[in-house]
Amino acid sequence: MDVPPQTCRAYIAALRKRWGLSQSQLARLLMTNRREIRRWEGGEDVPEPHQQWFLQLFVEYVRTNGLRAFRRRFMREAPRYGKVGRPRV
Repeated sequence: MDVPPQTCRAYIAALRKRWGLSQSQLARLLMTNRREIRRWEGGEDVPEPHQQWFLQLFVEYVRTNGLRAFRRRFMREAPRYGKVGRPRV
């Protein structure tokens, strides 16, 4: 996933929204912090190669097993978005 910041920004933001993850949840999955996720989505920076690799593994897992299995295995909590009210932090 070695892509320019503009493409990376759109990809990560769309992926996070499709999966119903907050920036904090995605940061935990990729072993980074929320500030880095904001920078990626803002086009200021791109993920490190190991983070890109993990992201592609998660994408492949969702493609193969489904989003429900991904959430059950890696998140162990309900989606934060798509529900009424603000997400809990």
